[in-house]
Amino acid sequence: KHTSLSADTITPERVARIRKLNDIAADWLATKVKRARTLDGYESLLRNHILPYFGARPVGAITTIDIRKWLADMQRKGCAPGTVRNAYRVLKPVLDAAVELRCISANPCGPLRRDDLPRSGRQEMLFLRAEEATALADAMPAPFGVFVHFATQTGMRFGEVAALRMSNVDLLHGKVKVCESLSEVRGQLITERPKNGDERTIRLSPFMVRMLRAYVEAEQPHDYLFTKDGAPLRRYR
Repeated sequence: KHTSLSADTITPERVARIRKLNDIAADWLATKVKRARTLDGYESLLRNHILPYFGARPVGAITTIDIRKWLADMQRKGCAPGTVRNAYRVLKPVLDAAVELRCISANPCGPLRRDDLPRSGRQEMLFLRAEEATALADAMPAPFGVFVHFATQTGMRFGEVAALRMSNVDLLHGKVKVCESLSEVRGQLITERPKNGDERTIRLSPFMVRMLRAYVEAEQPHDYLFTKDGAPLRRYR
């Protein structure tokens, strides 16, 4: 006997519930206005860990037990605890977006608690002592030695130092203006605002002013303060 779906069967609520997580994730990602490296991290977690498992599923069919199985599956595959937690921290707001879009009435991540996620042992951070940092910098050729001296004395992040331009440095008054940061995303350099979003000015020590003055006088004119072969320094090259 032939049976057809009535108009009452295909309700907007039903259509919403059968939307795939792929679609919801794309909608969620389109709302994020973040630093390029942060967005790349979101995309990587979605691409490598979330969408292969949930992407083709109707969002209304994803249950809490499905999420627990997914977390266990990642750990069995050898994913680091931090990767598992970060993937969950992306999946949860994607499903929050599904709630906002009225695709589901409640987020299936809701019953999960912090103890449901794997923990990683606290790793002690290792730091160079001042004399060790100085010895390292003195042993390196230009511009890397000056770069290390500058970074250790100012406390600036790598991307902030790499983004510094000649116009940001005021050797007469001994200060540097931090207003940009360089990030490398999939091999491309991206210029962004500093991580906290705020420009700031850092005072330079007399020693650093003398070193920078000698360094600038010895270098060929260029836009960026620190370069290799005329191009900005890159973290991985």
